[in-house]
Amino acid sequence: MKVLKKLLIGILPLGSITLSGERGFTQEDRERFFHLEVILSTRIFTTLAANVIGFADWDRRTIIKKAKEETVKYL
Repeated sequence: MKVLKKLLIGILPLGSITLSGERGFTQEDRERFFHLEVILSTRIFTTLAANVIGFADWDRRTIIKKAKEETVKYL
């Protein structure tokens, strides 16, 4: 929810500037948009990487537990 608020706060000024017609899409607007894009890309990558690492850890623990159970059962 906090991310959505920050995203909206970052995008709303861009829309109001270009819709008002006072000035066009300036270099400052482009830089702001690029900065927002970099932040979003970084957060998406971080979220995906954390989920992949979490899944790998869960999978490893599950397989080891099952292997131990089968070994004890075999012995």
